[in-house]
Amino acid sequence: MNSRKVKYPIGQQDFKTLRMQGSLYVDKTNFIENLVEGDQYYFLARPRRFGKSLFLSTLKYFFLGERDLFKGLYIDSIDWDWEKYPVLHMDFNVSRYNDKVTLGDVVNGMLEEWERCYDIKDISEDYGQRFRSIIAKAHQKTGRQVVVLVDEYDKPLVSNLNMSDEFDYFRDKLASIYSNFKSSAEHIRMVFLTGVSRFSKLSVFF
Repeated sequence: MNSRKVKYPIGQQDFKTLRMQGSLYVDKTNFIENLVEGDQYYFLARPRRFGKSLFLSTLKYFFLGERDLFKGLYIDSIDWDWEKYPVLHMDFNVSRYNDKVTLGDVVNGMLEEWERCYDIKDISEDYGQRFRSIIAKAHQKTGRQVVVLVDEYDKPLVSNLNMSDEFDYFRDKLASIYSNFKSSAEHIRMVFLTGVSRFSKLSVFF
């Protein structure tokens, strides 16, 4: 008798790739139901390699309405409209943040992509103002509140705990972005952040 070879998604952090490759997936989508019926803001602090990035990726495709990826999983059985929401996925896993320029490159890359997507012409130089404009415009253009997913929100800070100048710079820049979670609440459906540090230790949310 032929048996199907199981594909183990070692190191795979993208939910769509995992599902399209037919890799083994332990169904955790019941947690999504609890999230969408719960609060507006969530934070998950766990060590690296805990599966945070994969879960955030799962949330991303859920809110993008890609139902076919969830066939056979628990979340496909719930009463959900499966409409596409505007998703702003901020992934800080992409670099080591050894200098100030690196953070600028990473943040500018994300902001510029969203500004093109939502046709934002009047662009400020301030990260916080730019992000606030993106959130409001995304809501306005789509008619749906924005979902913000932040993977490893604290990585630029953790990488510079012993470098006071860099740490303070990164903290101020990130705080200008994260402060929009409260001030732009009317435009936000959900915020979900992951990291390895608790807020109180980094003072990034003033």
